[in-house]
Amino acid sequence: MKKSKSKNNIGRLFLRGEIKVYLPAHTPLGRREYITPKGVEDLIEDALKQHVKGLIFEIDSPGGGIVPSKEIADYIKKIEVPTVALVKGYAASGAYWIATACDKIVANEYSFVGSIGVLLPHVEISKLANKYGIRYDGIKSGEYKDMGNIFRRFTDEERAILQEELNAIHEGFIESIAENRGLDIKQIREYAKGLTYHGVKAKELGLVDEIGNTDKAIEIIERKGDFKHAKVVDYEPKIKKLKLRIGIGSAAYNIGRNIARGIIEQLQSYNQTHIR
Repeated sequence: MKKSKSKNNIGRLFLRGEIKVYLPAHTPLGRREYITPKGVEDLIEDALKQHVKGLIFEIDSPGGGIVPSKEIADYIKKIEVPTVALVKGYAASGAYWIATACDKIVANEYSFVGSIGVLLPHVEISKLANKYGIRYDGIKSGEYKDMGNIFRRFTDEERAILQEELNAIHEGFIESIAENRGLDIKQIREYAKGLTYHGVKAKELGLVDEIGNTDKAIEIIERKGDFKHAKVVDYEPKIKKLKLRIGIGSAAYNIGRNIARGIIEQLQSYNQTHIR
């Protein structure tokens, strides 16, 4: 993070990657970024402590968890300085929800915006388990306690129950976006089919306000805040680094362990409700 004594600065916060409640304890090999409520709040607080007069949220995210997306959006709406969401890659689903919490949305013409929908993926491995002689033998006290078990398919009744829940979440998502954007809920519902729209089309539909890049975002903040900026100060989250033990044997063990944990975390997150 860069610091400046000028009070006419604009803070630029980078929100990249999947939206999660918290950072995973272990990440797969390679550079991996996540967006979390705590991480975003920390960046905002750091910027406001430096007395920035506006905030640009540069977003590149496919979306993620429902709860953290709403939590971040709610937090941004409380900010008292001008805010602009700048989409240079993706602002899909939960990330778009976050973008709508800003005063304005600027998108690059070749960016992708929208994907207003709710997804509950389910990995089902019953045939694979049967092939290798793996059998699930659980005990439950509630009729639906093992709903979502990866060793069997959903029953028709379970599928209907989950569909009803997803429909309710979807409707709440639509209502929040309509309110944030000041648009008719029927208009948003028409576009809430899970599709993404490139920047120009998104502007035509009223999903973003302007086509442009950083200069356009700066212009909007200066106009709304009635000031000329001195500089743009960047605030980026810290990325967790994979730590390997010293030694070839230990390093190989650690690599294998982290790859396995990455696969497990992916399966676990895949069986959770996401807005995408």
